Amino acid sequence: MGLKEPNPIEIIENHIINEFEKENDTSIKEKGIASKFIAYLIFIKENFNSYPLGKIERLQKAVWIKTDNYDDGIFKRTSDLYLSSKYGNRCKLESLFETGSGAFVSDCYLGSVELADEQIEEWKGFFITLGVNESVKIKLENFKLNLNNSDQKNYFDNLNRVCSYQLIVDERCVSNKIHEFSDWVLDPKIEEIMISKDLAKISLLLKIFDDFWDEKYKKCKEMNHKYKRYSQKYYRSHVVSSSFIHLLKQINVPKIF
Repeated sequence: MGLKEPNPIEIIENHIINEFEKENDTSIKEKGIASKFIAYLIFIKENFNSYPLGKIERLQKAVWIKTDNYDDGIFKRTSDLYLSSKYGNRCKLESLFETGSGAFVSDCYLGSVELADEQIEEWKGFFITLGVNESVKIKLENFKLNLNNSDQKNYFDNLNRVCSYQLIVDERCVSNKIHEFSDWVLDPKIEEIMISKDLAKISLLLKIFDDFWDEKYKKCKEMNHKYKRYSQKYYRSHVVSSSFIHLLKQINVPKIF
C-alpha cells in the first residue's frame, strides 16, 4: 500500500525522545512507566551506532536513566549520574558515594545474564557519550549578583566558596553594584569531602583529578568576574582562580597550578 515502516532512528527521534521530554523525575514513578523507559534506553543503545552525531545533543538532554536508588523507580538526567565499577569504571567512585543513594546508573541495563567485558565496555561508552560522568563532575556556573539586594548579599556571603570571591569586598570594586561570575564548581558532595579530614577519600579524589587532568580539569582553573555600577555602560573584568582550584589549594596539593 506504499506505507513505509519507520526505521529505528525515526522511532527514537519522533516517539521515544518525545516521551522522555514529556516526563519529569516524579511523573515516571507516579505513572508506573519505569519499565517502559528502561526498555526505551536499551532500544536506543542497540541502534546507537546509526544515530546521527549532529542530533545527539537533544537526546542527551531528554533521556531519563534509572538510578541505583534503593527507592525503586528513581530516574535522573545523564549529567547528574555517575558510572559504577559494574560498568567498567575504574575510578572507584563507590568509595565517594553511598551505594543505593541514587548517585549511580542502575545495573538493570546490563540484564540478568553475565556480559562479556567488551559488552560492558559498549554500555560504558554509550553512557559516557550521553553525558553520564565517569569521573568527578564539574560544571561551569554562571550567575549574577546585585549587591544592592541584602538577601542576595547574605546568600553570597555564606557560600562555601566565599574565599574564591573575596574580590567582591576588595577596595577596587566594593562600590560596584552589579557582579557577574563564570566559575567552575564541583559536585557539592565532592566539595564536602575536599574540606573534610577523610584522607582516604581525598587521596582518591586527587588521583582522579590527576588521571583526568588534561582531558577534563585543566580547562577549569579560572573564574571570570565582571562588575560595574548601574550608571556604567561597560563591565570591568578580571580573572582569578576558580572555586575548584581554590579547594585544591586548601588541601595542600603540589603547587603545579
